[in-house]
Amino acid sequence: MAVTRTIVQSSQGANGATLTSSYTLTSDSEVNFSQAVPNVTSSTVNTTVTAGANSATQTVASTAGMTVDMVLAFYNGSATTYCVVQSIASATSVVLTASINTTLGSWTVTGAGTYYGLEVPYAGIQSVFFLAGATCTLYFNGIGSPLATFALSAGVTYNWSIDDYAISATACPKPFSGNITSVTVVNSGSTTAQVDLSFLVAV
Repeated sequence: MAVTRTIVQSSQGANGATLTSSYTLTSDSEVNFSQAVPNVTSSTVNTTVTAGANSATQTVASTAGMTVDMVLAFYNGSATTYCVVQSIASATSVVLTASINTTLGSWTVTGAGTYYGLEVPYAGIQSVFFLAGATCTLYFNGIGSPLATFALSAGVTYNWSIDDYAISATACPKPFSGNITSVTVVNSGSTTAQVDLSFLVAV
């Protein structure tokens, strides 16, 4: 079943007037993401590792403020490792989705964002639309070594389409270079913010 969307673009004319144009874009399917994303910062979680281990289960001074799918930043004084919370085992034990070696050094742990699974095939992306209700940063495929990063201002959309790329690949380069498997959202606002992502995809 084909999906058709109207793309509206605005630009500024030589006399300062706003010029608006629109066209339709048709594709095979649409991938949508819509979440109320909490503001996860160092003030949300601020703790220390109290018993080092090479394990997905880590003992900390406190798991207060941690939630499932929260991204935690483990910092050992020189490097940061980002981990996703799988479960909260107790008031002092957190289970991560992957092992981390905290056997050496003094480790601090802070909140660093919220992880969401998201599957979008790179080759078929025809258009992209992002909108956030607060200042947010999107990290696709992990916050440590992301596939792509987008800084969004509150209420300001990010738009890209394959037609823009066809007109000027230099001015409108493809926003991704591989398949999307997840997005980590860092909400820098003071409260929970609505984040909406939409992809038109040709299968």
